[in-house]
Amino acid sequence: MLLLTCPVCTISADEHAFTCGGDAHVTRPQSLDPSYVSPERLGEYLNLVPSARGWCREQWLCHGCNSWFVLLRHSETNEIASAYRIGDAPPALPEGAA
Repeated sequence: MLLLTCPVCTISADEHAFTCGGDAHVTRPQSLDPSYVSPERLGEYLNLVPSARGWCREQWLCHGCNSWFVLLRHSETNEIASAYRIGDAPPALPEGAA
């Protein structure tokens, strides 16, 4: 179980008080019609996004303040290096990270 702290409202709670929204800083497919993305574009996105091993940046939604933030987390150990607001400059990866 993860213990997270929201950088917006500073609430600390287990991961059930948050929702993970996937990789941060990734360009997702878009179209002129927001209700439709072509199967080709969606397939390219789904097949080209690697499953990261090691340090990754994930979007999380805090249920306390309904704000999104980014969590820098190690995918194998669940170690959390930092959390920051969307729009802030991403911090450097921890030492030894690729």
